[in-house]
Amino acid sequence: MSSAAIRILRRATFLATTSLTLAALAPSAMASGLALRDTDPATTANAYIGGVSRASDASTAYLNPAGMAWLDDNEMETTVTYVHPSSRFRDGYGSGGLSGVVSGATSASAIDPAVTGSAFGVFKLGDRWRIGYGFTTPYGERADYPSNWVGRYNSLVTSLTDYNLSAAVSYKVNSHLSLGFGPQMNFLEGRFTEALDLGALTADPLNQTIGAISGNGFGFGYYAGLIYRFDDRTQFGVTYRSRTTVNLSGKQKITSSDAIINNPLLHPVFVSQSGHVAAEVTLPDTVTFGLTHWFSPRLAVMAEAQWTHWSLLPQLTFHSDAVANSSIAVGWKNTWMGGVGALYKLTPALGLRGGFSYDQSPSTYANRISRTPDTSRYMLAGGVEYRMTRGLTLNAAYAHLFTPDGRINETDSSLIGSHTVTGIYKNKADVVSVGMITHF
Repeated sequence: MSSAAIRILRRATFLATTSLTLAALAPSAMASGLALRDTDPATTANAYIGGVSRASDASTAYLNPAGMAWLDDNEMETTVTYVHPSSRFRDGYGSGGLSGVVSGATSASAIDPAVTGSAFGVFKLGDRWRIGYGFTTPYGERADYPSNWVGRYNSLVTSLTDYNLSAAVSYKVNSHLSLGFGPQMNFLEGRFTEALDLGALTADPLNQTIGAISGNGFGFGYYAGLIYRFDDRTQFGVTYRSRTTVNLSGKQKITSSDAIINNPLLHPVFVSQSGHVAAEVTLPDTVTFGLTHWFSPRLAVMAEAQWTHWSLLPQLTFHSDAVANSSIAVGWKNTWMGGVGALYKLTPALGLRGGFSYDQSPSTYANRISRTPDTSRYMLAGGVEYRMTRGLTLNAAYAHLFTPDGRINETDSSLIGSHTVTGIYKNKADVVSVGMITHF
């Protein structure tokens, strides 16, 4: 192996390892449903618009593999993103089960800030062919409610993270058309907990017995893209990413409270127990299409829309060999996301980005749940790109996501009875993303 190839391999390994470490801290979903859209700073700076059609850096290996054919250099990109989300619950009321009216906190904040990352690479194989890879966390949800909140019998902890590794090849058919295709692998891991309503039996409703489910699994799919250049100023892009079925495997565990353990009458009935659990999760397929047009050598404007097949996930059912089966109702609808973005080149080396987009929520008042208290959102963003040298480009972005209030009226049934929690969620987020692209 040549010394140049060894240097490339070492650089790829370092960037991918860095991003893998950061991705393990993936935050709560900052797009509709479980989607995380922060692939790279350039896309974030355009309010998550333009990635399917601009074909300007290595992130196209994930966003639209056909775009790799239009890159002149070998490129590697790594990004770091800080997400400061806020999901505040207020005016809460809980009822049902053995407790009747659920006592506890009527307001709560469930989501903490987090850091995540991604990595991309594109490599030339002659004049027409390119290969590339992308490592991202396209789906995730993190919510952790206080143990005394009024909805604790519906949910406490929700942790779901999807790691996606994509690899693709692109081919430039002619001076107008390029195609791209490749496989994708998803590794999904999750953990879900809730309190069990046994406090009334011990006259201590805040001394909790906890039910927990955790598991992980792999799924495989594919993605394909096309870019058509009408001329040197206008190009159209479209990408299809297939649905992926992941078979989760893990364990279900019930941990009795101290009050149950120390009660000689209740402990034999509600003894702590565990068993194997399995579930099937379908991550949705998506179709994204968009247009990039250069109005002048300095100004480019991008428009984009994406359809997501969220109705593939009506509910999440866990099958246990030792404890009763359990389900998480979802019942989402299919959604659209769309918006516009722009790039203005102050100099050949320095550019400013901005954008505005709207992301429709798959949930409504009728099916919104505390594990994913999702509402439709608006996104306003801006950023800067700077070509420091022939071999190095830096990108930075800031985005603010804001939403209307989302009301909840969730009823969750179990062997112990039904529990209902009502209240209002107010969600927002601030996102800061930085990235480095090396050209060689």
